[in-house]
Amino acid sequence: MTLAPFAPPGPQLLAAPAACCLTHQNDARQLARVVAAAVLPGTVLEIGSGSGAVAIRLLHLRADLRVVGVEVSSTAAGESLRRATAMGLGDRLHVIRGDALVVRLPAAPSLVANPPMLPTERWFEAPAKSPQREGFAAALVRRFGALESTADIWIHLFDFHGIDRSYGWGTPIAQVAAELGFELSLPHHGWRAIGPTSRVRDALPQLARLFPEADAQVDGAPARLGELGHVDARPLLIPHSVVRLHRATAANGVLR
Repeated sequence: MTLAPFAPPGPQLLAAPAACCLTHQNDARQLARVVAAAVLPGTVLEIGSGSGAVAIRLLHLRADLRVVGVEVSSTAAGESLRRATAMGLGDRLHVIRGDALVVRLPAAPSLVANPPMLPTERWFEAPAKSPQREGFAAALVRRFGALESTADIWIHLFDFHGIDRSYGWGTPIAQVAAELGFELSLPHHGWRAIGPTSRVRDALPQLARLFPEADAQVDGAPARLGELGHVDARPLLIPHSVVRLHRATAANGVLR
């Protein structure tokens, strides 16, 4: 499967994106809005739920949803429950404390994730061709896409994470999706404006070393991350997507 995540998606995609434009919106809000517009009623499993930005937004937008979050940080997990309770949504949010790639998880037809922008230290220490170098997003798709109950996986990604090419993260997500029988589409594809005080801009030197060929825009002109060098307060855009992996018929035979 071949995609073109750095240009307006073409006819090879299974569904045209809802938006392909400059966006200043918070990534968690964007992911939650896209998922809320399409997911079926029931339980949504969120991997890496953090302090609840995606989960709480989903619960606010859809009264027929319940979210089970998985979060490795006990501090973040507690904060998400506190915030949900304060908003009157606590009865529809449950958080499992632990590593999502290790802990036992409940069955859920829809899975959502807004994974870390950068690899972990464990990623850097792993051998180049080991499963640990596959990248969190691809590893997540491989593990949870194999579950019988999973019919939809929604992930927010900066496009250098490796949708159809690896950029050093290992197996592209499109390849994993095809292996598991999922169709892949981009319900949202656009350019993320990076502010001069953001953590993304602070990480640019590391991003440029890891993904020198990844696309960007500076002052409206196309660029590669490896060419940026020092970027001051000039407008900087990095492409990002909400990726949907959909299995028309789940492994348990339930038509979606």
